[in-house]
Amino acid sequence: MYISDNKVIHMNKNINLNHGELTPSYLSRMMDVINKGVNEHPRTFAIRIDLRLPGLGCHAPLMEHDMPTSFAKTDSSVISRFFSSLEAKIISDINARKRTGTRVHSCTLRYAWVKEQNNEHKDHYHTFILLNKDTYAFLGQYTGINNLAYIIMSAWSSALGLHIDLARELVHLPENPCYYLDVNKPDFNLNLDRFIYRISYMAKAKSKNINPQYRSFGCSNR
Repeated sequence: MYISDNKVIHMNKNINLNHGELTPSYLSRMMDVINKGVNEHPRTFAIRIDLRLPGLGCHAPLMEHDMPTSFAKTDSSVISRFFSSLEAKIISDINARKRTGTRVHSCTLRYAWVKEQNNEHKDHYHTFILLNKDTYAFLGQYTGINNLAYIIMSAWSSALGLHIDLARELVHLPENPCYYLDVNKPDFNLNLDRFIYRISYMAKAKSKNINPQYRSFGCSNR
């Protein structure tokens, strides 16, 4: 349900979430994140991102035991470090732009993540982030610097304790990762439905570790 100016928009119940069995609590909390994001930023920039941990078999450079990647910090707090670093880097970027005299809109980072294992039992994270589109409207070139894509890769680099050249290949932007949720545009509901369908994949029960002591989901609370 999206609420703004006393208008209520419910999640389209006709969306065919055909990802197999879903975890209702994950989907509900992700919807709550989206509602809070769009209520604060009526022009929201939403991005789907995959974060991989270093290890043999991933698409990052070959990672042998004597390589620097073997010293990466891959403990369970790595995802919390990533979002803390990302938030700090966004604040720093905004402040740097302000110092040049540029008008910059405020931007609250919101997010959700799930931890999964693939067939080789490699852990990885599926995430989405929500930003103010008036502050960030584009990712920029994946190989560039001083853009949002670089900020994201730099935050994962910091979380892992790796040089960005090693961490860069561990950040995967899936096909068509960006969505624009503008409540004033006639295609808002369509884009919202498409985004909900996309992130509903993150709520699928398959490939999650069901051990109650293993944290498989997290999201921003504000």
